[in-house]
Amino acid sequence: MKKSINIFGKQIKLNDILYYGIFILIFSIYSFVLRPFINLVYLETEIEKFEDNYSWKIYLALWLIFILFALYKIEKVKEKIFDLVMILLFSIVFGFIFITKFITNNSLFINQLYTKEKEKIVYTILKEETYISLMGDKGYIDDEKHLQKIDEIRKRNHFNSLENTKNRDTINVIFNKGIFGFKYLK
Repeated sequence: MKKSINIFGKQIKLNDILYYGIFILIFSIYSFVLRPFINLVYLETEIEKFEDNYSWKIYLALWLIFILFALYKIEKVKEKIFDLVMILLFSIVFGFIFITKFITNNSLFINQLYTKEKEKIVYTILKEETYISLMGDKGYIDDEKHLQKIDEIRKRNHFNSLENTKNRDTINVIFNKGIFGFKYLK
């Protein structure tokens, strides 16, 4: 006899509560901790570069493993073929939308666990009243959260704040390159 709990007049198995509780915990950590962290330390160009070049390949490999598993299950249970086909179609359509972001964020988190090298990029400061942006050979930074991160790193290393610089001054921004070679601020 499986244990269950009566909630709002329905019997719910403890295994189901545990399963959904773990799912909610993982989703919460991903949504409220991991995703904001990745968006803070990686520039948008690095995230897009990973998504365009690697994320879909990882998704494709995982999907092929899933298909092989499903084919193995079809051999074992032929009467559930319709269910398996529907699961495969669901995973193709919705999986790509949701899982690729999950793969991207987790891979970029793993990337920053170990620094292989550092890369220095020279940026020119562009100031207009209260608006600050950085322009460099490899792109520009005008996102407030990344400018704050760069400013925080500068202050930690005893350099002038971005607010105390002049228009057209140049600064060096040091990016760490992680395990997979993607640049991040830390």
